[in-house]
Amino acid sequence: MRRTLYLTGSFIWLILLAPGDLANAEEGTVTRDELRQMLKERDAVIIGLQQSLRDLLVRMETLESQLNAGESVEPIQSAPSITQAPPVPSPAPRSQTEQGAPKRSATQLEVDEAAAERALERTLVQAGALLLSAGVVEIEPSFTYTYNEFDFPSVVNGSLGSTKVERSIFETALDLRVGLPWDSQFELGLPYRWIDQEVQGEVGGAPQASNNENGQGIGDFRVGLAKTVLREGEWWPDAVARVQWDTGTGEKFDNDVPIGGGFQSLGGSLTLLKRQDPLAFFGSAGYRSIFESDDIDPGDAITAAFGVSLAVSPESSLSMTVENQFFDETEIDGDKVDGSDFTSSVLNLGVSTILTESTLLSVFTGIGITDDAPDYTVGISIPIRTDALQRFFDGQ
Repeated sequence: MRRTLYLTGSFIWLILLAPGDLANAEEGTVTRDELRQMLKERDAVIIGLQQSLRDLLVRMETLESQLNAGESVEPIQSAPSITQAPPVPSPAPRSQTEQGAPKRSATQLEVDEAAAERALERTLVQAGALLLSAGVVEIEPSFTYTYNEFDFPSVVNGSLGSTKVERSIFETALDLRVGLPWDSQFELGLPYRWIDQEVQGEVGGAPQASNNENGQGIGDFRVGLAKTVLREGEWWPDAVARVQWDTGTGEKFDNDVPIGGGFQSLGGSLTLLKRQDPLAFFGSAGYRSIFESDDIDPGDAITAAFGVSLAVSPESSLSMTVENQFFDETEIDGDKVDGSDFTSSVLNLGVSTILTESTLLSVFTGIGITDDAPDYTVGISIPIRTDALQRFFDGQ
C-alpha cells in the first residue's frame, strides 16, 4: 500500500513540474509552435507514466498474491525511465488483402477482383485496352445510327455539276469475347446494316432529279485474337497486341446501295494503356491490308486512336476517344482512282454504367472532325458478362 501511495505521489509531482517548464515559455523564450510541441511532449510523458503506473500496480498485486500463497517471487523489473519516450502506438492491423497486396506506385491503379468489375475496367475491355480473365465470356449486342453527307464533281444531264449523297446507316451487331489462358482473348463480330441512301445531282447549285434507294445486308464476319504482351509497371504501360481477319462474307451492294462488306482484310494493332486512378489513358496504332475482289482494290488503311476514360464512381465512367483512319487510293483493274484516298477522324464521347452485376450499359456518340468522316453517330451497347467457362479453364 505504501508503494502505491509513493508511486502516485511521484506521478502527481511530475505532472506539477511540467507547468513550470511551460511558464518559461510564456516569458517569450520559445515560439508558439515550440510551445505546442512542448505540450505534446508533456502529454506523451503523462500517457506513458499512466501506463507504467497501471502496469506496476498490476505487478505489485500479483507479487502480493504470490507472497500470500508462499510462492517464489521474481525480482521486480525497474520501471521505464521518466525521460524515456513512450512507445509509439502500433497502427491498426491491416486486412489480409492489404497485407498480401504488392506495393505499387501511388499513380497506379490496384486492379483486384472487385476493381475488375468496375465500370472503368469494363469500358476499357470494350475499347480493346484490357482483356478478359480466362474463362470469362462477354456478349455485346449493339445498335448504331450513322448519318453521312458528301458530294463530288460529276456530269449531270450533260452539264458539269456535282452529286450529293446522303446516307443513313442503321447497324446492329453482335460481338463475342472469350477470355483465354496466357493473358489472351478470342473475339468474334457480326454486323447487319440497313441503309437509306438519297443521291441528288446539282448544276450551278440548282437541284436536279434525285434517286432514293434502300439496301440491307450482313457485313463481314470478323475473327480476332488478342494477347497482353506487357504488364503495366511504374513507368511503362499495359500493351495488348491484336490480329483480326475480316472474312469478306458480307454484302457489297444491295439495290445499287453500297453495304460496306465483301472485301477480305487482315490487320494487326498494338494498344497501350496507362492507368492513374481514376483516369486511364490509352492509345492504339494498326495497319489493315484489304484484299482485291472483283478487280476492285479499296486500298490499305492505317489506323490510330487515343483516348481517356474517367471513373466518376465505381458504377459509372466517362470516355473520350479520337479515332483516325487513313485510306490509300482505290484501284480498279489495276488503275488508281485519283482523289479516292481519304482521311476519317471522329471524336467519340461515351458514358457507361453498371445495370446489374453482369450487365453494363454504354451510350456513345461520334462527331466527324474531317470532311471525309461521317457527320455524326449515336449508339448503344449492352455487354453481358458470365464466368461460365472458368471451371473448364481451371480444370474442374
